[in-house]
Amino acid sequence: MTARKHDLDHLLDQARTKLPGSSEAGLKGELFDVFHEFFNDSDSWAETISVPIIPGSVDYNIVPSSGQIIRLAGVLDQNQLPISALMPEVGVLHLMSPVNIAQPYAVVVVKNVKFPTDRHSIPDVPEWVLPLYGRTILSGLLGKMKGQPVKSYSDLKGSVFDLAQFKDGIALAKIATFRRNAIGAQAWGFPQTFRTRGQRGGVSVGNPVQF
Repeated sequence: MTARKHDLDHLLDQARTKLPGSSEAGLKGELFDVFHEFFNDSDSWAETISVPIIPGSVDYNIVPSSGQIIRLAGVLDQNQLPISALMPEVGVLHLMSPVNIAQPYAVVVVKNVKFPTDRHSIPDVPEWVLPLYGRTILSGLLGKMKGQPVKSYSDLKGSVFDLAQFKDGIALAKIATFRRNAIGAQAWGFPQTFRTRGQRGGVSVGNPVQF
């Protein structure tokens, strides 16, 4: 489910009050880049896609419900056992070995925002991201806007501070994803390829813990 309008409106209203003279187009243009950096570096947006596997075939096109795939997190067979696979071409799953019996595989992919945005120039992002990481996204937006030269809101020192806060928020989001959002828990125990993702019932979900 995409982000709720009132969450986006609240974020942009906060940015406008701190960036006097900023344009709507400028804010939304930088917001796309902020979301892109956040999801790319945190690995926090993931989706489990059920793929029917056919005997003898090793390559499958994978299509997410929203966003764009940026990397493969892992694959499980119908018995929940990990399968060796790669994604040498983004969006194409390559199995290291063909199967003898047809069965569904659970393919976990990490995603990011993509163009085109909606008619309001807002990218399709998951519903959880602003309630949980709104302050982080706001810091990124303020930092990028303040770093623009010769603007009424230009503030190089403020930009450095806000972007540092943004980077810290991304790092915390990545840790939360790695630990499956469990306070005090050890890292996720699947093999290496399953380190980064968030999933429930085949639908992308977010992080239930805000740091």
